[in-house]
Amino acid sequence: MPDSLLDQLRVGGRLVIPVGSRYDQDLYKITKRRKRNIVHNLGGCRFVPLIGEGAWEEE
Repeated sequence: MPDSLLDQLRVGGRLVIPVGSRYDQDLYKITKRRKRNIVHNLGGCRFVPLIGEGAWEEE
């Protein structure tokens, strides 16, 4: 998970994000806490390809 996104959360904030390769991803929910973030894997998913900065490299 990109630190640049996690750093934007305040304590108690939540981030829902697909993590994985271009074709095989899991959906995670991260809840920001003071000492340690809580991470839940919500299961497999597939999102449309990310474009722009931070995107997957073109094949």
